[in-house]
Amino acid sequence: MGREKVSSNDVHRLFLQAVLSRRMMPEKVARTLWVKCKEAVASVGDVNIDAGDTDDGWNAFIDKVQQALNPLDLEFRNMIDDNSNTRVYALLNRKGDDIAQLASDYNPAEIAYFKAVVEQIILSPKYVYSISSLGALRETASIKPSTISKAHAETLLTSFVARGWLAKSARGRYSLAVRSLLELNNYLEKYGDECVDCTICHEKVYKGIMCATPNCKTFLHKQCADTLRRHRRGTCPTCQAAWGEGGAGMKPLGEEAYNGQKEVRRRLNGGDDDDEEEDEEELDGTQDMSQTLPDSEPSQSQGRSQAKRGGRQSEGGKKGKKAGGRSKKRQE
Repeated sequence: MGREKVSSNDVHRLFLQAVLSRRMMPEKVARTLWVKCKEAVASVGDVNIDAGDTDDGWNAFIDKVQQALNPLDLEFRNMIDDNSNTRVYALLNRKGDDIAQLASDYNPAEIAYFKAVVEQIILSPKYVYSISSLGALRETASIKPSTISKAHAETLLTSFVARGWLAKSARGRYSLAVRSLLELNNYLEKYGDECVDCTICHEKVYKGIMCATPNCKTFLHKQCADTLRRHRRGTCPTCQAAWGEGGAGMKPLGEEAYNGQKEVRRRLNGGDDDDEEEDEEELDGTQDMSQTLPDSEPSQSQGRSQAKRGGRQSEGGKKGKKAGGRSKKRQE
């Protein structure tokens, strides 16, 4: 029985086998696999294969891989990981509800809690796109009927981070990890303009920089901003404002914007919103994001804290409404 003839198509087959075993990988790893697959096929057959690693060759190869995946409703999607500032590739299932991909690891109540945390991350004001640890724990109150305790929520948050759905910073704030951004892309589309696009690559950006000019809608990944600086003389591509040598005309987008966002709140509200509970500051050092939605309900811990302040519940309610107004204003 003769040996099956080797062809250049075997490069795609070998590459897909490697992708199936990994599911997600940085671009550097993906391109290294591509080169190694070409070398392996060339070593066992008389096949004329370009052994180089060029951008044009890589893009053409990915197009062919995607053509092979289309009949299977699979996609080899890529995007910039805002946390590592590198491009990441992942093999995704385009069929069915994106959020259902969590069903194999979590029960319905746990998935509902995850969705509640994701919503608060997306709706956080001033494009902070993150939520404090205490804010995430308070979202247990949004699960009806309540089946998620605070202790259970802490375990879940650790699991979400370990499985790559959420990222936790050194400041103890949670944001969307690249796995969520890739695999839940269609689900996140429901938030519309709350999720902004990079002005350069037109992909969603949750961590980077934005133009400081009022009403300018320039949002950039850090990687795209670096590319822009190499081709322009420090000016905004939208409003043409000069950004200056030290980036004075830019401001952070994402968790790094949180401190600046607090200062903006003080100016808009005359310092009233800076009245936080001391015990919360000692534990987390960040302001609660769960009140950015006007319909959010206080948890039991919030009720106890408000009772301690001696009848200041109404003042806290006003603050919640102000925060909800800010969220609506951002949506507009």
